[in-house]
Amino acid sequence: MLPTDSVFVNTPHSEISYDSLKPSSKIPLLEAINEQSWDDKIEKQLKESLFFKHSIKIENDVDTDSSSFFISHQSTFIKNEEIVREKTVDWFFLSFLLLLTLLSMVKLQSIKVFSFSLKSIVNTKFSVALSREGNFFRTRSFIFILLFLCLGIGVLLYAFFGTYFPIESQILKITYAVLLFSLFFFTKIFIISFTGVLLKMKATTIEYIQQLVLANYYMAVFILPFAFAYYYFPACIYLLYISGGLFFLIFLYKIIKGFFLFKSNFYLYENFLYFCTIEILPILLVVKYAISYL
Repeated sequence: MLPTDSVFVNTPHSEISYDSLKPSSKIPLLEAINEQSWDDKIEKQLKESLFFKHSIKIENDVDTDSSSFFISHQSTFIKNEEIVREKTVDWFFLSFLLLLTLLSMVKLQSIKVFSFSLKSIVNTKFSVALSREGNFFRTRSFIFILLFLCLGIGVLLYAFFGTYFPIESQILKITYAVLLFSLFFFTKIFIISFTGVLLKMKATTIEYIQQLVLANYYMAVFILPFAFAYYYFPACIYLLYISGGLFFLIFLYKIIKGFFLFKSNFYLYENFLYFCTIEILPILLVVKYAISYL
């Protein structure tokens, strides 16, 4: 008879004893078993790898590179803060307000100069009267007109072509456009003045420079509302076409007035060559440079 504390089961493949079914002393204690399931482990690893990547790096490198880590993150925070502050300031809108202020200053300094400068568009006698009123270049309104046209056309360039400037900051783009036009404009005035002295027609060139200043002033006044609307609604492409048409009309008006102004000094072909050199050639060079750059 078999002992009572053991049992044997005969099977075709193996023999299982009752003693082998007793709990072994090698089984780990219950408190040593990991309480987390397999799903919990997977979830924890995913969270650590996705959301707490930097914290893991700090725990691993806290003794070796902790100071450099905090310094680099502090500098990144400062840069991000500067970008946020810059984006909260709309420098284009502030420039538009400054232009309105300059326009009001022109009117406050002298209502007569302000009125004559606009009426001279349709009547030449107002242009002549404007030059007589204490010399247009010596009036207090002249400096504000000059500031308005330089800042205004610079803002126009930024509104229509600012995306092509190789600068990221908005204020730097506007400054770049204003300085670029100012350099072009004053270089042109210097060349016209030099030709006036060289060809002994200083009085005529001074009158033409006055017309040049007023023409750019008209351009800034009339095109600026369309540029303002186009900047905030670039999908309205017809605003760009309207502005281009106004620019062409004002440019053509300036050329025609210049032809009549210089007709007493030049023959017809000389007049044509003069304006091709002074007005048309610089525009073609700027367009060629812009196309090659783009």
